[in-house]
Amino acid sequence: MTWTNLGDSGFRIIRDGKLFFESPIQESAYNTPFQFNNMEGCATHRPEHADHGAYQLMDGDIIVIATDGLYDNVAIDEIISILCRGCSDFDQAATSLMSQARQHMEDRTRETPWSRRASMHKKRDVKGGKADDIICIVCRIIFLS
Repeated sequence: MTWTNLGDSGFRIIRDGKLFFESPIQESAYNTPFQFNNMEGCATHRPEHADHGAYQLMDGDIIVIATDGLYDNVAIDEIISILCRGCSDFDQAATSLMSQARQHMEDRTRETPWSRRASMHKKRDVKGGKADDIICIVCRIIFLS
């Protein structure tokens, strides 16, 4: 698999029930992701700013491609748990992940990846999930013999 990614949406490769790789978040500053933009006063990034790479996929690898609305609200161990519960139906797995992200997004007391990152950046009074768009695609790699 060859990949290119810009910003804070991205993908995760799950192999043998564990996180194998996650695309890095690209930010100009805390909570200011790289993005293609032509609005006045906003940073504009170009395709050459994107991260890129290649991985040899293995039979059974699961790839989750999603916006930060998923990754800011659902921890990777919870993502893996949901995927393992619905390993045969990836449409349902994607729906479950988005539903979980939505629930966490609306919970103002829950510790989320978003609230943990805010604490690491010394932001006070950031609790719960982060309201954002949630798009998620889940697929499994199957090599045909």
